Amino acid sequence: MKKQTLFSILLAMMLTATFTACSSSDDVQVTEAGKSNSLLMGKWELITKQELDKKGDVIGEDLSNSHNYPAQITEYHKQGITIQTDFSSQKDKQGNYFNERSPRQWELIGTKLYLGISKSLEQKADQVYDVKVLDRGQLVIERKLDQYDIAKYSSNVSSIRIIYKKVL
Repeated sequence: MKKQTLFSILLAMMLTATFTACSSSDDVQVTEAGKSNSLLMGKWELITKQELDKKGDVIGEDLSNSHNYPAQITEYHKQGITIQTDFSSQKDKQGNYFNERSPRQWELIGTKLYLGISKSLEQKADQVYDVKVLDRGQLVIERKLDQYDIAKYSSNVSSIRIIYKKVL
């Protein structure tokens, strides 16, 4: 009888340990925000920058392959850091194109991509884009022009659309 009781106690302890180890609360839950952040992280190459009128029609376009230098590259890293690399048509003595790297912070909340320098990006972002497409191969973002853009664009332009392809 003692052996049967001892065996029952040991069996109950083993089953408890097994069920506790396989608890569903230990499963990793990936949120929609986590999926979107995961899709955004990586290296993106600029395909085109489009100028849009108030109706959303394209009235001007700057295709990256129309230049004689590499396309802009934007890298999204963990911890909310992005590095944008812009190239010029000039080369150094080794034949490498001159480039300028600009680090910034990023935060993706729903369909809004906040880019800036402040700690509270949602409230003080330099630029806020609407994410139109974000998948494994393409990123399409749009934003309305702000007061800093007025000198760069004609009066017909109300917003810009930027299209990237993922390269890593």
